[in-house]
Amino acid sequence: MFVLSGALSRDAISHAYLFSGPRGCGKTTLARLLAKALNCERRGDGIEPCGACPSCVSITGGSNLDVIEIDGASNNGVDEVRELRSHVSLSPFGSRYKVYIIDEVHMLSLPAFNALLKTLEEPPECVVFILATTEPQKVPVTIRSRCHHIPFHRISVSDIVAQLRIICEAEGSTAAPEALWEIARLSDGALRDALSILEQAMLLSGKNVSLDAVERLMGGGSRRELERIVTEMGKSRGKIFSSVEEMFRRGASPMLVFETFFLIFRDIWSFHTWGTEIFDSLECSEEERSCIEAAAAGISAKHAGRLMEYCVRLISSAKSGLRADVIGGLFCARVEEIFAEGKEEPRVEKGILRPHPDISEKAQPFFVKQPSISAPSVSTPPDARASCAEVQQRTGWRGVLDVLRDDEFSLYCSLLAASVEESGGEIRIHIPEDRRASFGICTGERNLYALGKVLGSFDQFRDRSFSVSCGKESVSSRASLIGERENEEPPAETEAPTDSPVTENPFASFARTSQEKNTDGTAQTVDAKGDQDAPLFEGLVSEALRWGGGEVVLINRTEQEEIEQDGLIEE
Repeated sequence: MFVLSGALSRDAISHAYLFSGPRGCGKTTLARLLAKALNCERRGDGIEPCGACPSCVSITGGSNLDVIEIDGASNNGVDEVRELRSHVSLSPFGSRYKVYIIDEVHMLSLPAFNALLKTLEEPPECVVFILATTEPQKVPVTIRSRCHHIPFHRISVSDIVAQLRIICEAEGSTAAPEALWEIARLSDGALRDALSILEQAMLLSGKNVSLDAVERLMGGGSRRELERIVTEMGKSRGKIFSSVEEMFRRGASPMLVFETFFLIFRDIWSFHTWGTEIFDSLECSEEERSCIEAAAAGISAKHAGRLMEYCVRLISSAKSGLRADVIGGLFCARVEEIFAEGKEEPRVEKGILRPHPDISEKAQPFFVKQPSISAPSVSTPPDARASCAEVQQRTGWRGVLDVLRDDEFSLYCSLLAASVEESGGEIRIHIPEDRRASFGICTGERNLYALGKVLGSFDQFRDRSFSVSCGKESVSSRASLIGERENEEPPAETEAPTDSPVTENPFASFARTSQEKNTDGTAQTVDAKGDQDAPLFEGLVSEALRWGGGEVVLINRTEQEEIEQDGLIEE
């Protein structure tokens, strides 16, 4: 708000302001304060309105004829804006400035914006427009460019707690600290919502606002209640289902419950990752910090991360209207599944290698898919498995990705989420189960051949096998064999009929390129006239195949097309 303070102190007021920000953060309130400051009769050289002069009193009471508030949602037609324009040119009745406050301005229709545009371009000197909106991107750029845009932000939880404490003292009430923290968190950065919840809590519990009163008011699902459930997860999970069901029976909002669950799991994961120093960024009370530390003793960082991901899915399901008892049952089943497994899936991070223990030790024949693994999975002992950093450095996986990025882009994209481990001389590439499309791309015969060829070009892979797996499906190959057969043409997934007039390997043209390098490194175009068997637009086709991951299965020309092509070449 330093922009407004400087403008008032130097008497350099703009003709139009655009206040944007989330709901309940004070946009309209500040617009009224600015109107008071502009018309205050006793402000002098300061910036604060006195609040006692006739102008300030009338603006506070809403009876000042020179401060006009308009609801853009209900007065969004072009006729209303034209009527506004007819009054803009009139002089103020008794104030220094005539101030128009248009709330929710993004709701105006396009014709209404066009009608308002001319007024904003050439406004009278005594008129100030203040436009308020929660969605500035919906305001046409022609309007935004003619306003001083002042963005508002969500109010922090600690600031809301401090303001609520001041209000309670002014009202002669007492409030438990955990109750104020819960109200501030429920308001989601909107002070207006926090004041509304506090007022209802005072009416419910009298002069003493407690956390129990807030929980009864919201129907359950407070942070304290959910922290108690999370703490039970790391000990005994038998009571979790009944606790969740009871909470929903009391009327707790499923979306609010799983948003709070997400925040708790996020805090646990952050505590595991960065320690107690992260608490200052998480906006937690002292009691909540103790609960996070206690819950972290029974919930690992990996468990917390997986539960965070699942809570995001349940939030989407709650928004779509799925029943609360169904969502609660899914959550409890997922919790039991995660903790009963006793082992974790790898964290999927770009460029970071994570060991995955659920891959069979048995290597499969070259290019043969393994439909399922019925026998128990065999894990390599920890001392026999190289660390992630060692695998990454020895195998040059980053180098493999760099080559694929340049030569096989679709294969590169499919392997970005993959995790890699080295065990017993074999390189194992694991693709998460929710990315089966990527697994299908990687295990196509041509792409698998291309991957093996790239791996075989690295010295570290020539005497090792590699496999690509997703869930219980796996495809294995010998990288050393691929490295030795660099000149062999890749296999075609679709064979041409025996009676087709094919005179060459359809993939032979794929190995050719439409550009070559000069000795100085620059590119030169290769003339296709010398090779009549090369397909037309070969460079374009090759580039499309590199990006799309497709294959040229068969190129067949009719006799007439060959005659026409020969004629073009001769000309």
